[in-house]
Amino acid sequence: MKVFLDTNILMEYFANRTKAADVKVILQAAYQGQIKACMSVGCLYTLIYLLGIYLKNQGIHEPNKTLRIKESLSSIMEYVHIVNLSENYIDHAISATDFKDLEDSCQYQCAAENKCDILITIIIKHFNKIDDPKCEVIEPHQFVQKYIGCKE
Repeated sequence: MKVFLDTNILMEYFANRTKAADVKVILQAAYQGQIKACMSVGCLYTLIYLLGIYLKNQGIHEPNKTLRIKESLSSIMEYVHIVNLSENYIDHAISATDFKDLEDSCQYQCAAENKCDILITIIIKHFNKIDDPKCEVIEPHQFVQKYIGCKE
């Protein structure tokens, strides 16, 4: 099973927010090879930016800030693969009328182009107009319950 992780999924994990426990279970399943997880290259850029802000707000500054970002992303990238979005699919994302948020549209098109079975997101309402049997949109706790069947 190939799953696409929305940017907010990884920020949930790195910032240890309320749904981080479910995300940890998903990442563990990817680490163990139970699922194939991927994220967009745009997600990587956004994570670098957001992690920088998060660490700065935690009182962590250069050079330690950059080192922590590199370590965090390197460890995740061992089992979460980065996938691209082609110009054709970017055009689809930009012209889509069923998304209010252009970034979400790009994320969805990236999942579609890379033939992901599932897109996991925290904000499912941003994808509520999608009815694609090839790519289910689901929240982390639903994914854990439906596909992993247990929680740490």
